[in-house]
Amino acid sequence: MKIGLFCFHFVNTNNPDIITAIDTLYQCGVRHFVFSPGSRNAPILRAIRQHADAQIYPIVDERSAAFFGLGISQYHGKPAVLICTSGSALLNYGPALAEAFYQGISLIALSADRPKAWIDQADGQAIRQDQLFASHTKYSKSLMKSGGDPEVLWYNQRTVNEAVEASTEGKAGPVHLNIPLSEPLYQFEPSAVRQTRTFQSINGSGASLPEIPRNLLESQRILILVGQLPKNELINRVLGDLSLLPQAVILTETTSNVFISRDVSQIDNVLNLIPRDAQTYQPEILITLGGMVVSKKIKQYLRKTRDLFHLHIGSELIPPDTYQALQMHYRTDIYTGLSHLRNQLKPTPSDFGQQWLSLQERVNLRRAKFQENVGWSDFAVYAQLLPWLPVNTHLQLGNSSVIRYAQLFEKRKDITYFANRGVSGIDGCTSTAVGYASQNKQSTVLISGDLSFLYDANGLWNAFVPNNFVAFVINNGGGNIFRIIDGPTEMEELETYIESHHQMSVEPIAHLHGFAYFSAKGPVELRNILNQLRNQAVKTIVEIFTDHLKNPIELNAYWEFLKQ
Repeated sequence: MKIGLFCFHFVNTNNPDIITAIDTLYQCGVRHFVFSPGSRNAPILRAIRQHADAQIYPIVDERSAAFFGLGISQYHGKPAVLICTSGSALLNYGPALAEAFYQGISLIALSADRPKAWIDQADGQAIRQDQLFASHTKYSKSLMKSGGDPEVLWYNQRTVNEAVEASTEGKAGPVHLNIPLSEPLYQFEPSAVRQTRTFQSINGSGASLPEIPRNLLESQRILILVGQLPKNELINRVLGDLSLLPQAVILTETTSNVFISRDVSQIDNVLNLIPRDAQTYQPEILITLGGMVVSKKIKQYLRKTRDLFHLHIGSELIPPDTYQALQMHYRTDIYTGLSHLRNQLKPTPSDFGQQWLSLQERVNLRRAKFQENVGWSDFAVYAQLLPWLPVNTHLQLGNSSVIRYAQLFEKRKDITYFANRGVSGIDGCTSTAVGYASQNKQSTVLISGDLSFLYDANGLWNAFVPNNFVAFVINNGGGNIFRIIDGPTEMEELETYIESHHQMSVEPIAHLHGFAYFSAKGPVELRNILNQLRNQAVKTIVEIFTDHLKNPIELNAYWEFLKQ
C-alpha cells in the first residue's frame, strides 16, 4: 500500500476531500486524466491542473471517454483516471469498465456525486452512484465528506491508495471511487444545521384519509407545487378548484402538463421579482405532487423558508424530502389526495394567491416588452419558436439550457410537454424523442442543445423515424448552460474543458440519416424556415446558430429588465 506524507496545494478549490484524492492519485504515479465536462466535477479539474505534468484529455461523451481511457491504460500498463459529473453521466462508464474487468486492464473511475442526503430526494442528477459498478470492479467505495477532519481525511487518503492498489495488483482491473460534493462547489463554506423532525405517512383512499391538520385548514399561505406529470384532466379540474382559494397559489412548470387559468407557470421569472426576505410571499404550507421540478430557484427558496409544513401527495413508498421540510405524506393517487384537500379546505381571508398571480401578470408584460428589442440569442430563439409550434404538438424538451429556457415562457394548453427529468441527463433525449415519435400519429417536435444532440446522434440510426418528426438543434457551440449557472463562469478552464466549445454542425448527421436540413443564423432566416415547415411532411432537422458569448448577456439583461 502506497501511503506516505504529502502536502496540500494552495488552490482555488479548497475542498480538502478533492485535494486529498487527486494528490494521492498523483503520488501513486497516476498522470493521465480523461475529463468529461460537468459542473459538479469541475473543482476536481482545478485540483488536477495544479500538477504541471498531469495529462488532461477533455472528452464530452462519457461512454467514449471511458474507452479512450481504456486505450491509454492498455498502452502504459498503468491506470488512467476517468472523471465525470454526477448522475447519468456515470452510467455511461459501464461498457468500458466491464471490458476492463474481463480483459484485466487497470482503470480508475472517479465520479463526482451529490451529497448522500440528497440521493432519492427528487433532486437533479442525484442517483444511487455508490457501489454502482460493484459487480464489474475490483474495488468500489465512496469517500467521506471530511469538513477538514484529519481522521476522515486519513480515511479518504487510505481509500484512494487501496483503490489504486486493487486496480494494479494481481490481475489488473477497474475500480470506482465516488466523491460526494456539497454546494457551493466553487468555495467551501459550512452549512447551517436544521432541526430534526419526523414525517407521518398515511395510506388510504379518499374515504379513509383523515381530517387534514388544523394548521393547514387555518393557514393563510398555502403553496401547491406540481412536478412532472402526464396530462390528466381530472387533476387539472381539482387543481383549478383549489386555485380559487384566496390563501392558495398553484405553481406549475411546462412538464407539469397542468393547464388552469389561475396558476403561476413561470416560477423562475416570478421568483426573480420577489424582494429578498419578503415574508408575505413565503408559504406556511407546502403541498407537492408529481415528479421532478426543474426550477432550482424554487428549491432553494423553499429550503430557506422557515417553519414550513410540507405535505406530499403520491403513491411513492418513501416520498422524497426535496425541500427539507416533509412532515406528512398521503400515500394515495394524486387525484384522490387532491380531492380530499378540496373537500375540506375552505376560503380564509388572504391575498396570498393574488400576490403571486400579480407578479406573473407583471412578468408577462415585461417579457413582451423585452422581446421587442432582444438581440439574436437563445432567448430570442425560444421567443420565436415556442409560439410557432403546431397545434397538438407533442414536445420533447432536451435537458440543460433547453428545459430551463422553456420555463421562461407561457406554456400552451394545446401542447403536451415531455422531458427526461428523472435523472436530468443529456445522454438519451434524442433517442427518447424518436421512440415516442415512432408511436405518435401527431406531430412530435424535439428541441435540443448541440451537445445533447451530438451526444445522442445514434438515436437517429434506426428505421423508425416518422416523417412527422422535427428536431430543432440550438447550436451555441458547446455546453452554454455553464455560462448561465453560478460557478463555472469564474473558471479559466470554462471554454476548453467545461463548456467544450466547438465548431461542429449537425448537417452531416442530417444527411447521413436522410433528414431534410435547414439552418438559421438570425430571426428572419428562422421565420422563413418555420413558414416553410408548415407545409412540409418529411423528417427534418433545423439547426439554429447563436453566439455562446452573447447568450448569457441577453439572459442577464432579461433578468435585470424584469426587475425594473
